[in-house]
Amino acid sequence: MLPIVITSIFKPTKAIRAFSKRKGSKLIVVADAKTPKDWQAKNAEFISVKDQNRLNLHLEELLPLNNYARKNLGYLYAMRNDSQIIAETDDDNIPYDNWGQINDDNYKIIKNNDTFVNIYSFFTKEHVWPRGLPLDYIQKKQKISESVNKKVKIGIYQYMADLDPDVDAIYRLTLNKQIKFNKKAKSVVLDK
Repeated sequence: MLPIVITSIFKPTKAIRAFSKRKGSKLIVVADAKTPKDWQAKNAEFISVKDQNRLNLHLEELLPLNNYARKNLGYLYAMRNDSQIIAETDDDNIPYDNWGQINDDNYKIIKNNDTFVNIYSFFTKEHVWPRGLPLDYIQKKQKISESVNKKVKIGIYQYMADLDPDVDAIYRLTLNKQIKFNKKAKSVVLDK
């Protein structure tokens, strides 16, 4: 079973319902302080804030409420339940039919001399960056090298969303363009 980890502060969305119906998957929804207390969706495992405190993962007290970082509890929960692979997405990303299809092809390995990589740059020519990329990297030309394709063990798959990608407030205030990623682009793996 492929665990799909999502955090949400809304009642079950169209995306949540779509992910909960995916065969071979297990949807794990991590609550936050604003999540409705009566939240429930068919085929979804809901971890309320109260339940998070009972998991004894020793991280819940370090993660502030009302923060996207609460999703980390879902990753740890999935790992505790012997998940070898974890998928991650958002409650507003409605999956394409082929979402979550994992193949064992050889992947292009991205090596970077810096700490951060603008992963979106591999999937579009548009000037866009993911949430969390430090602001001084937005205009920075990165020194990236690609290794030959090879088989690798992957722990977390990150999928992107067309039209409304996961960007930061600076992007929304300055550019706020709808983005479509290149569906023909090969998946990439970030090196250690």
